[in-house]
Amino acid sequence: MKKIVSILLVCVFMLSLTMVPASSESSFRGWFYSEYIKQYGTPTHYTECYYHYQDSENFDSSNIAWALIFCTEEVMDDFVDNRHYCVVGDRVIVESADMWPYAIPYAVYDKEKNEFINIVEVDYNNYEGLLEALDNEKFVYMIGDMDSDKKLSIIDSTMIQQALVGMIEFPENDENVAWCVQGSEKLDYFSDVDRDGERTVMDATAIQMKLAQLDS
Repeated sequence: MKKIVSILLVCVFMLSLTMVPASSESSFRGWFYSEYIKQYGTPTHYTECYYHYQDSENFDSSNIAWALIFCTEEVMDDFVDNRHYCVVGDRVIVESADMWPYAIPYAVYDKEKNEFINIVEVDYNNYEGLLEALDNEKFVYMIGDMDSDKKLSIIDSTMIQQALVGMIEFPENDENVAWCVQGSEKLDYFSDVDRDGERTVMDATAIQMKLAQLDS
């Protein structure tokens, strides 16, 4: 009899576990997800990729100044041919096109303004750390990063010089074959550091100048 009661108690306990509602943590989509829904409706994909805090030592949600948001209604596909891009500072975001509400599925949520700003329209100078936050995203590339290590170095400068004289080939993906979204700067080559539309030794020099500024 005791054995039967014990089995029943175990069954009741297991059943109670299945009836426990999901915690707020497991269903949490982001601090500003509800605000996004108010403005745009429920997205297919929504991720708050990065939070920038007003005080670097206070990581409470009330201290968030802005957030980098990934949001779209479309299913992402790594092999979509119809890709678009936009230039943000010296970074290039290359993503699938025909997304809503943004052609490039990133935005900055400005908490003070209570506004989601299309990444194409963002003035990155107003959002410290934005470019570095973008570096963590899969389809973001740094202009001049020839060896794809997510940073500029003398190696990138050397590779451009070597490619120009035929010692090596430019990387296969150096030519930007994606479509430029409306409102973005146009960029034909990822090695075009000085942004003059051509691949020249001046691009290698531009990298060296950037590195010198970092060291000074």
